[in-house]
Amino acid sequence: MKKYMVCLLMSLLSAFLMAACSGSGGLTMADKNVLLSQRLDSYIIARQKTDIKKMRQIYLEPEKVRATTITVKESTIVSIKIADDGLHAETRLLNKIQVMGFTFAKIPTLINWVWSDNNWFIEMQESSRYPFAKPKSNSSSKSTAPIEEQK
Repeated sequence: MKKYMVCLLMSLLSAFLMAACSGSGGLTMADKNVLLSQRLDSYIIARQKTDIKKMRQIYLEPEKVRATTITVKESTIVSIKIADDGLHAETRLLNKIQVMGFTFAKIPTLINWVWSDNNWFIEMQESSRYPFAKPKSNSSSKSTAPIEEQK
């Protein structure tokens, strides 16, 4: 009986260790959704305050974040979608922005996120720097936000 208990205990311990080291950090999809919502809120606040230091903490490649002349006055979250793999997500915003004294409302922004180091990070992809530019027709990649922050 003692040998059986030791084997059972070792099996449970092994299963627990495998689950802990699986890369998901033991987080459920609901946990990841909450974390993504929090990261998106942090992004919106940092973007409105033009807090480059805070924004660099949210990007997968922080060295690509640059200061911009575009001021985001308001942002409304349109959608938050996590892919079935739990490693990629997409968020959509509508922004009210100000550029060179002109205000533009309902400017859509698509942000691609990637799960890395047990948190969500914005994944920049090569795209146009200008929010009003036409997308490339042969490109299969999605544009990311903030487009205007790339240099």
